[in-house]
This record gives sequence, C-alpha cells and structure tokens, in this order.
Amino acid sequence: MAPQLTVKGPEQRRHGGHSSNSGSSRANKEARYPMQLQISRSRREQDADSTYRPDIKPTDAVGSQFEPVNVPDRDFLVRQPLPPTPLQLFQQFLPEELVERWVHYTNEAPAPEPGAGAGPAAQSGRYHRQDHWKPTSIAEVYIWLGILIYMTLHKEYRYQDHWKASAADNLIPSHPIIQLMTFDRFFLLKRRLRIYDPDYVEIGVPAPFNKVNEWSYHIMETGVRLVEIGSIIGIDEGIIGFKGRSRHKVTIKTKPTPTELQVWALATRGYLLQWYWHQPGPEYGPIGIETIARARAVAMAPDNSLNEGSDDGSDDGSDEGSDEGSDSIIFSSSSEDSADEEALDIKASEEPLEEIPTQMMEVISTAKLPPLNPTQAVVIALVNKLPEGTYHVFLNNLFSSPDLFKALRILGIRAAGTCCTNCGLYRDIVIAKENDRKGKELWLWRRICSWPTPDNKVGNP
Repeated sequence: MAPQLTVKGPEQRRHGGHSSNSGSSRANKEARYPMQLQISRSRREQDADSTYRPDIKPTDAVGSQFEPVNVPDRDFLVRQPLPPTPLQLFQQFLPEELVERWVHYTNEAPAPEPGAGAGPAAQSGRYHRQDHWKPTSIAEVYIWLGILIYMTLHKEYRYQDHWKASAADNLIPSHPIIQLMTFDRFFLLKRRLRIYDPDYVEIGVPAPFNKVNEWSYHIMETGVRLVEIGSIIGIDEGIIGFKGRSRHKVTIKTKPTPTELQVWALATRGYLLQWYWHQPGPEYGPIGIETIARARAVAMAPDNSLNEGSDDGSDDGSDEGSDEGSDSIIFSSSSEDSADEEALDIKASEEPLEEIPTQMMEVISTAKLPPLNPTQAVVIALVNKLPEGTYHVFLNNLFSSPDLFKALRILGIRAAGTCCTNCGLYRDIVIAKENDRKGKELWLWRRICSWPTPDNKVGNP
C-alpha cells in the first residue's frame, strides 16, 4: 500500500494540522488590512535574484510638522528562571519529542540494498558503510549533534581527520569524540538522518526549506517564549554559511561571505527572534510572503472582491501612484503564516506590554496599508510575528521608503532607517544630498532638518 501523503495549507500547524489560535502575536490581535504587493515602483538588486529595492521619484509635496509615534522604552529581558543546566536549555530549542520524531522518520526510511554503496569499494564488492546500517535512537542523535557542534569549534580539514590517531612521526590532536562514536557511524547518520516527514507536503514552501521548517518553527517559538522583547528591534537580510551545492545560494558582494544562503531576520540585541527563508529567482523571493497571503486572501474575501484591487495611491504627494495590473496582488498585511501557521504561545509577563495608543487604534480602524514590494512586505510579516505591543524597528536603505514607514505606523510601529535618494523623498532632500556629495553645499556636522510627508506621519530628516 502506498504511504499516506498529507497536504496542509498555510493556515495549518505542523503538529496535527490544527489551526492554532492560542498565541498572542500581533497578527492574532489586530484587524486585517488589505494591501498590495507591487513591484512596478521598485527595481531588482541584481538580475538573477528577486530582492527588490524602492525606486520612486522625488516628490514636491511636503507637510508642515512631523507627528512622531510615541513608543515607551522597554528593556530586553531574559525570562527567569532559565533551565538550570546548558543541556536543559539546549533541549528547550530541541526537545526530546522532536528528536523522537526524527528517529521515527530515519528508522522508517527504506534501507539501501546490500552493495548499493557508491564508488570503487562498492563496485568491487568490498566493505562499505551502508551494509552496516542499524536503527538509531534519541540518545544517539543527541550525541551526533553534540559531535557536530564540537566540530564547528575544533575544525579539521575533513570530517574523518577528527578520528585520526597520532603516529611516532606525526603527532596530531586527539579529539574526545572518538570515545563516543566511530567515524563510520557518524558518517552513516550524516547521510541518513531525516529531520522531516517525507509524507508531508507544506503548501507554498519549496524544498529544501520545507525539510527544516518543523525545527525552524519550534526554534522561533521558543526564542520568543524565553525572553521579554524590548521596544527596539531590527530587521535585515542575513547570510547563512553553506558550502554545498544548491540552486538557492545567492551572491551578495558586500557580505563577508558573499555566496551563501539568504534569510530575512528580525533580531534584538544580537538575538534572532524570527526569520523567513529567501528563494532566489522567482518574482517573489521571501518564502511565504506571497503564496500564503494569496491563499488566505482568497479564503477570506467575498466573491470576486480580489479582482477589484485597490485604487488608492501610496502617497498623497508622490509623483507615481499605485499601479494596478499583473504586478500587483492583494493580500492580508497581518501575514497569515504568523497568525495561524506559526502562532506563538507566549506566557504573559508580570507587567503587560504597553498597548497601542487609542488615537493610533482610531487610525488603524479606517486605514489601508499602501502598496509595498515583496522585500518591504517581509518587514510587515516579521513584525506581525511578535507578541502584541508597540515597537521601534530600525531598517537599512534596502527597505526604507515613505510607503513602508506609513504602513508600519498604521500598525502602531515606529520606524527609523537609512534611505536612498530614489525612495520617494522630498525633492529638496535629494538636491541637498547631491550638493553635499559634490562638495557644493557642505552639510554641517550635527545639523538636522526634517521635511515630513504631506500627512505629517512620516519624517524625512
């Protein structure tokens, strides 16, 4: 009998396929606002990738007085008490029940046929490791992971070099891991260990990201549960070291390791809280931003309402409005994958987080989020994964534009960041920047000026 294949939508959690409504993320508490993904007012960072940067002409419209968002300061705190030992703390992020599933996935996998190894040893009928496979256990998987962590701290040229023994004419370090596991067994587990259910299909998440999401979701949930997030957060792209072959590797020449895997991450004080995978090539790179949102928008919208689109421009003073057409899709700005698929189970702190000001809630109830490109939309999605509260997010010029800052303000989020001159700024700012760059009008040190958007909601210092 063929194995049962499980297909689950983006609103269903991995464990049991149930929609989780017990979390206290912003996406669960706030209303949902229609928003467009739009790429016509953006440009690709590079032709081979799908990271977009704002590309909006300067505007001549300007406001009178910037009205800042008040975000009370909150310190980043670690919830106490933490587990008493480092191992127990590690098991918060990798619990035994999760490893038990890995053991089940691994032991239930089809065993290789005898003599099915690769290379000259297999072809000649000599010894090869695959013929000596035996089922693994929870304890052995933990030991294997410990050895893997040890190898990242005590590097050798090859894996097998950790098991080499000293000779009279060649004295080399002796690693204690050789007492815990043989190299053949380590290599077999490295090849055969499964950390995903092969009979499970996650809609909107391509391979290989679907193979790590079960653990990834748990790490994010645990990371938020163990801390009280302060008011200051930051969002940026990140690079994950990866030396293997993959079509998902990207090249960013400005990074210390330019060719690796890319993620979109939210962090505070150097502590990663939430992230999205990045898939190079397709039009919408951040995994889940477009696919999950489209599915939820279709499920929630009245008949044919998604075909109507949005008529509003993104900024009263912008030279270019919101373009409707094949480059725009409607989706829910509250990032439904964070509301249902990854709802966080957060224990309430002794002192509740500051609520969104009443005047801000009045704005939220009637506002419509402006169109954003997919790279900017990942900022909204990441922020909406956090527990309810007000935050001050810091960004770089890859994301910054008046449209994004206005969208964040509507959601009760204060934002600050560097920006480029082609992100829809007031024209006098662009001219002053160009003159300063050319040495025509040197900008005095510590001189600060601000030109707000026409609604006075976004300041352009």
